[in-house]
Amino acid sequence: MKFQEALQQLRTKKLKRFLLSGTEWYFRDKFISLCKSKYPEYHIVYPEQADDALNMLSAEGFFDEERLFIFYDFDKMKPERFVTPLKNSNDLIVLNLSERANQRSSALSKVTSIFDVVSCDSLRENGSEYMAWIKSYVEGAGFSIDEQSASLMYEKVGPNLFQLSSELEKLFIVNNSARDIKQQDVETYVSRTARATAYELWDSLLNRDVKKALQCIATYDDSADTLHDILKFLAFNTEKLIRICLLNEAGMNADEIADITGINGFYLKTKYKPKALQFGRFFLQNRYDDLCLIDVQLRMFKGSKKLLLERFLMLFDSK
Repeated sequence: MKFQEALQQLRTKKLKRFLLSGTEWYFRDKFISLCKSKYPEYHIVYPEQADDALNMLSAEGFFDEERLFIFYDFDKMKPERFVTPLKNSNDLIVLNLSERANQRSSALSKVTSIFDVVSCDSLRENGSEYMAWIKSYVEGAGFSIDEQSASLMYEKVGPNLFQLSSELEKLFIVNNSARDIKQQDVETYVSRTARATAYELWDSLLNRDVKKALQCIATYDDSADTLHDILKFLAFNTEKLIRICLLNEAGMNADEIADITGINGFYLKTKYKPKALQFGRFFLQNRYDDLCLIDVQLRMFKGSKKLLLERFLMLFDSK
């Protein structure tokens, strides 16, 4: 079941058993928050409280009012023993599985078969899903935002729905009378996140501004985990430019390339395609190979790991 459909079913109380599945915790938290607003008295259940919850569900006849139970890491509670109490319960039940839960296991399948599974999947970073989410969130609050402003919002904040919603709420306060969010508002009031610094780093490379790129790298610590995150981000965006070159060589126009890659059409035409063609596919493929090599070196190198990325950035120097 899609997330928005599940919200509607929850509001109308047509369904009462929900299993939240997926890696986007923003959607899970939003769903649970709506549940809590409808049931001020609720029970949060973690694995260590499983026995108490089982007893409460089994004693349902002793309670006059409908209750709300929210289970976290339900797959770690020996779920097979909950089948009968959950099936007989008239309460609102929300099950959260751990991210590595195997829904096809025999123990879980007996429970999931009587629940409506709500998809809380993460949005695709390389598509237009985040821009669509931003527009939907803004319009749901009674405001408007154009496509370029939504794209800029995403570039400044990155793929973090918690942070995006927080920054949008800030813009709602600033623009309460105008009800229209413009590009200047995003540039003025939206804060850059650590992920946004990575976007700034990428933009510096696109413009061959190696000095600025090195300054961006200097803001990060020298830990392997941090540098691997940056490496992954750079590889992801380099792949996009290589794909643009390949599709362009295949004779596709900008609109067709935007549709296939999921890149915003305006930014594809004005930014990404011109830069991709300026660098050329062979240069980009070589840089992608360099990133793959650095990925291996980061795991083994004993010296300053940041130096490996700094050497990579120097390859974009046009001198």
